[in-house]
Amino acid sequence: MNDKKLQTIYRRWAREFSHDSQRPVYVVSGAPGSGKSTYVRENATDQDLILDMDALCCAIQGAVGLHQDHSVVLPAALAAREAIYEEIENQTGEWKRAFIITANPDRQKVSELVRRFSAEHIEMKASREECKNRVVNDPARKGEEERQCQIVDNWFDNHT
Repeated sequence: MNDKKLQTIYRRWAREFSHDSQRPVYVVSGAPGSGKSTYVRENATDQDLILDMDALCCAIQGAVGLHQDHSVVLPAALAAREAIYEEIENQTGEWKRAFIITANPDRQKVSELVRRFSAEHIEMKASREECKNRVVNDPARKGEEERQCQIVDNWFDNHT
């Protein structure tokens, strides 16, 4: 095991067994179009850290639309996400709360994320039809409706 991994394990252990208050972390999960970003936007403040892969990919790619195909920058975004995960895990920075937005359809992976950060899980529940309706009517997804509906279908088909 390398030193960095040992430091991370030690910090996590120290946090779990200390009496210091830990800043709250929320994992907000659900299908595309289920209202994750809306929920976070309505509940977060400018003092909160928000980790949204769509926004992160957009920033890395310099793209205007949040819901474009970001596959070309995905490896860089995943590396950046892991670095931010470590900041959240180690409770570094000046943020008050952290919101992690995920559209992962695998409940086990979402549970692992919740456990990793001792987070509160907020699951957005919306039907396939509601999600498709929202993505079709979302101005930010203009021109991407067909691809977005396919992503919604894939999410529901793989939600385990």
